[in-house]
Amino acid sequence: MPKIIAKQSEFRCAPAPVILYANHIQLAGRETIRNGPVGSRMLLRCLEGEGPVVTGGRRIRLSAGDWLFLPWHHTVEYECRHCRSFFLEGIHLVPRLPPGAERPLLFQVPHGASAPLATAPQRQDATLPGLPATLAQGRFAAGGRLDLFCRYVVTWYANDDARTEPAARRLAGQLLAELAQALATPTQAPMPVNLERVTRHVQDHLDHAFSVPALARLAACSPATLTRRFHRHLGLSPTAWIMHTRIAHAAVLLSTTDLPVAEIGRHCGIPNPFYFSRLFHRLQGATPHHYRHLHPVL
Repeated sequence: MPKIIAKQSEFRCAPAPVILYANHIQLAGRETIRNGPVGSRMLLRCLEGEGPVVTGGRRIRLSAGDWLFLPWHHTVEYECRHCRSFFLEGIHLVPRLPPGAERPLLFQVPHGASAPLATAPQRQDATLPGLPATLAQGRFAAGGRLDLFCRYVVTWYANDDARTEPAARRLAGQLLAELAQALATPTQAPMPVNLERVTRHVQDHLDHAFSVPALARLAACSPATLTRRFHRHLGLSPTAWIMHTRIAHAAVLLSTTDLPVAEIGRHCGIPNPFYFSRLFHRLQGATPHHYRHLHPVL
């Protein structure tokens, strides 16, 4: 697991929550997907592009950085009628499933009333401390704690060998703790305009090399001030944030395109294929080739 998420308070919760499914949804052109009722609470994140999502009678337009936490037995419709690309990530959690209730534990979530497990009595909703029973929403910072943790969860789910009940319950507790913390701090200071300018510049030019002094000049501040702002708003130093952003974007390209791995590394600003492979493995837990083989794009 990435070191940046190691500092996690234990989420003590009687319902025994468990993560049972995680996937990506890539829409393009004129496409609509409808699911429901879904037997989970789902964290839905928009990773790239933008488009509308309809849930609970509400039409919500998501753009990169937005997240929703959908209620139990939610219905959801993903639309891509006028968008070039709409890349979403979903992590499905069952709030109450007693240990040992399923032997073996079934890493599946019903996406309709007639789907298997749709009427499984042992799977239930429950009150989750710090989280509403209805729709919750917020934003995440690219390369921040929540972003890195969610990417880790999706990678973990794709690895059959790592997908065990203890891990699924531990990750569920950590995910709920991260979401509760995010909702408990809605008054967090907004990102300064000059810091937004820097992060947008990096994201738009990932194939370039960057130095902290050069980025500080772009932000019209000293390198020390820029570093403090990165730590305050993104939880990482500028160098670490750039590294995580490069690898996060590489993961998206690996799971949504057929570009050669070396070309993806160059596109993300890491032209040395050996270093790219080592760095990707360190942050994602798999080599680029293995990640592409395991990572589901659904």
